[in-house]
Amino acid sequence: MRLGLRFAAAAGGGIFAWSAMREYRFINADGQSVHRYPKQDRSSLSRALSGDAVDRKLDALYAGLPDVHDIPPDELELIDRSGGHDAYGELTTRGVREVVHRLQVQPGDVLADLGSGSGSMVIQCALEWPSLRSMLGVELSHTRHATAVAAHSRDPQLLHKVQLIEGDMLAVDLSDVDVLYVASLLFDDEFMGRLGGVLARQPRLRAVASLTPFPPDSLPGFSDDPSNFGESADMLSERVEVTWGAARTYVYRRTL
Repeated sequence: MRLGLRFAAAAGGGIFAWSAMREYRFINADGQSVHRYPKQDRSSLSRALSGDAVDRKLDALYAGLPDVHDIPPDELELIDRSGGHDAYGELTTRGVREVVHRLQVQPGDVLADLGSGSGSMVIQCALEWPSLRSMLGVELSHTRHATAVAAHSRDPQLLHKVQLIEGDMLAVDLSDVDVLYVASLLFDDEFMGRLGGVLARQPRLRAVASLTPFPPDSLPGFSDDPSNFGESADMLSERVEVTWGAARTYVYRRTL
C-alpha cells in the first residue's frame, strides 16, 4: 500500500514527513523516525463532499485556465508597492482542511482568505462545507483575480456563497468576517503590524491563521494560541500542507 509520504526540511538537519494516514513524523538527521503526531480535527463542520470528489470538482473548475504563478511586471510592482510580497504558493486541498481545523471554523461562519490568488481556498470551502455562511477572497493581482473569477463562474451554485474582490487586503471591508487566513510567509514585520491593526478593528473576527507571526502587540484584543510557542518537532502538528511542502501556521484568537 502506498502511503504517499511528503517531506519538508526541519531545523537541526531533520525533516518532517506526513502521509495519507493523517500521521505526522519527525525524522532526524540519521533517518530515524523519532516522533509521531496524529492530526486532530478541531472543527464541527460536516463535509458535503469527499476529498477525492473535491479534487475532481476543482480540477474541472480550473481546467484550461492560466497558471497564476507568473503575472505581469506591473502587477508585481503593484504588490511590492503595497508592502506585500510577490512570491506565490497555495495551500493544497489538504492544507485548506488543516487550516479550517486550526481555526475551529463553525457552521454559519464567514471565512476570508487574504491574498487569495486563484481563489482555490474559498471555492474549496464553498464546495466542501456548505454550512458556512459565505467565503471572501481578496487578491491584489488582476491576473490571479481573473482566474479566480473564471473558475467561480463555472459553477452557479458558488455565486451566492463566494465573493471575490480585487483589491488591497489592508483596505477591504472585513466587518462580516468571523475567521481568516492570510498566506503571509514572506511579509515583513512592518506590513504584519499594519495588517494586525486592520484585523483588530474587525468586530466579528474571532480567529486568525497566518504563516508569519504577528509582531508583539500588533494584534490587540487577540492572544496567541498555545501552539504558537512550540519548537522543533513539537511544532510539527501545527504545520499545514502547501504547494511548496509544509508551512507552520500561527493562530490568534480574540480574547477582548
